Amino acid sequence: FLIVVTQKPLENWCSDKYTENELEDFRFQVDEFVQSIGAPDELYGIEDDEVQLDPCHIHKFCTDGLQWRSKEQVNAKYGEGWYCDDNDPLEDGWENYEPCEITAGCSSTDIVWDGDQFVCAVTP
Repeated sequence: FLIVVTQKPLENWCSDKYTENELEDFRFQVDEFVQSIGAPDELYGIEDDEVQLDPCHIHKFCTDGLQWRSKEQVNAKYGEGWYCDDNDPLEDGWENYEPCEITAGCSSTDIVWDGDQFVCAVTP
């Protein structure tokens, strides 16, 4: 059983056939499927010594702190990951979100804005 996932052909081949929202929905479904089957890290090109990052879904101008949400929670629109703690409705489109590289296992009290993105201030 082999899964091949790549964004380049999807964007180049499908951009004239599907809207950006349809493509984004497809990417989300693929990511959910891969996570659900427990795909090995090798599929993502992750080596044993590489830092694992948590998924982030933090909207722009978030000032109320961050909260980890599991995929079972009703307000976890895009599955598990970090969200703004204000519960404002999320808008589709990557341009509505802040960049982040939050190390897996980081506590919400250790997440900071480094001037460019949200990161973990300590090594978990």
